[in-house]
Amino acid sequence: FDQRLRNEKKMLQLGFEGEKLVKAVYERSGYDVILSEDSWDSEKDMLIDGRTCEVKTQIPVITQNCFAVNSHQYDKCTNVDILLFVEIPYNNKYGVNETVNIYQSIDREAREFLTADGRDMMLYSISKMVLIETITNEDICNRFRNLSNSQV
Repeated sequence: FDQRLRNEKKMLQLGFEGEKLVKAVYERSGYDVILSEDSWDSEKDMLIDGRTCEVKTQIPVITQNCFAVNSHQYDKCTNVDILLFVEIPYNNKYGVNETVNIYQSIDREAREFLTADGRDMMLYSISKMVLIETITNEDICNRFRNLSNSQV
């Protein structure tokens, strides 16, 4: 992962789009959703029926069948009531996913993982998650695909 190629603006927009999508999905199901007014909120991204929720929007670490978060985000992910991962579309040498999938992490057990470029990450196994929603709408999928920072 080359940090110089990382587009911070696209990364922030990707996260915001993931939060908006989660809000829409949960509101459609009748939940009361309030997005955090502070984009740097250290406790949560939103409240769903009064419960704290963190949303991570990304391509999984396919070879590990896991989603990854920077280790400094571990406490935030552990302490919320609801932890969601929004899987964005990808097509790379490790696999293909054409949809946007929302997973809820049921088991918060995570393991440490050091990336090849030295980033300290925590991995959450997809096998310990529940698939909440699959979005196939091409406009939505393309929006997420275009915001990807993937270098694989």
